Amino acid sequence: MRAKAVAAPSPAGSRLAVLTDARHTVQRLAVSFCAPRGVSGAALELLCSLLERGTRSRPSAREHAAAKAEMYGLNCGWHVRRRGDSFRLVFGATFVSPAEAGGERYAAELERFLAESVREPAFMDEGFDEGLFEVDRSNLASWLRELETQPSTRAVRRAFGLALEGDPYSRPASGTPEEAEALELAGLRELFARTAWRGRALGVSAGPLETEEAGRLLLAVTGGEARGRGTRWRPFEPPERKRRFREEGGGESDHVVVFFAPGRGARFTRTEFAAAMGVFATGSSSRIFRSIREEMGIAYGHELIRSFEKRIAAVHSAVLPGRGEDAAARIEREMEEAGRGVDAEELAVLKRESAANVLKRLDSPGGLAEMLLYHLETGGKAEGFDGEAPLRRMERVRPERAARVLSYFRAFAVYVSAAGGEGSLPER
Repeated sequence: MRAKAVAAPSPAGSRLAVLTDARHTVQRLAVSFCAPRGVSGAALELLCSLLERGTRSRPSAREHAAAKAEMYGLNCGWHVRRRGDSFRLVFGATFVSPAEAGGERYAAELERFLAESVREPAFMDEGFDEGLFEVDRSNLASWLRELETQPSTRAVRRAFGLALEGDPYSRPASGTPEEAEALELAGLRELFARTAWRGRALGVSAGPLETEEAGRLLLAVTGGEARGRGTRWRPFEPPERKRRFREEGGGESDHVVVFFAPGRGARFTRTEFAAAMGVFATGSSSRIFRSIREEMGIAYGHELIRSFEKRIAAVHSAVLPGRGEDAAARIEREMEEAGRGVDAEELAVLKRESAANVLKRLDSPGGLAEMLLYHLETGGKAEGFDGEAPLRRMERVRPERAARVLSYFRAFAVYVSAAGGEGSLPER
């Protein structure tokens, strides 16, 4: 499947792409706006709430929801995505093709509604009720405070803050309660204008609409103005010596986070990174699961947090009380052993899981749009998009190459949050 570019006013500004797939009657549109460097995740999360408060012509959440329902159940909304050091504010909409709905009248109403959602949100008007802003701000701060009461979230946030101290990636993606409470409406209005009206926009649409019609909707959302360039991320520079942190965290389990980064000069592609880390620590077929869960029998579960842009990977695991140091040592050892050799069968399992995921995405407008947007966000051009390319790239990764990539990585920080009570694993 090939995409086509939509004419944009400036090479350094918006980049818009359309993928026409006549198999479907539903269209997916997504526009990703690059936020300014240094913005907090809390500010963008609060913007998402405020943007659901309606538009200038429908200045209430109820009117906004009713209008969406009238347009054949139009589903649209906002979310925040982080890539490296930068945040992106993403607007997405799924709707029935005008050819299947109300024809030209429906198409005109749809275009107007989508444009208003981005170009004329109610909270940007001076007459907006600041009491609603205060409610949303309070709700966000309460949600973030609740997150920090969870031992696993608290441990991961604390670990990243210590291990990556001073780097933008050390900050929680969704922000902190203190950051939320410090936000003001005037500042958020300026942030939204800089992000969605003047910041760089990458937009995609996938479904039955042809390039001209889908492109018109994308241009209505972005406004068609020339925009500035997006922010660039910087790989994390790990310290020369490994650092260890241990704290009393309370709860019924130890929490362990082990951070890895490659040495200088290490070269690998996104696909090679994904394959190597998948074998190492993704899912129940990974080295880490088999080791600390099945062999040692000490882990409740684990997760892999990785960033190709930052060139880091972190394994977080909740384990039995008093076994945090044992788990950390085993995780480090497993990375060293994986770097010496990857079994063909364990890589084949990962490839099958990856292929199933890609094929599922290729079969829906939402999945296609997400793949196309990712293609643009990572530097690709519309005409260079090939939906089946991820399958071929993953298939080309060989066990010896996956092992070579893992051999580049060394632990640069180990964090252990010790339990404060008794714990036990559920029976298997």
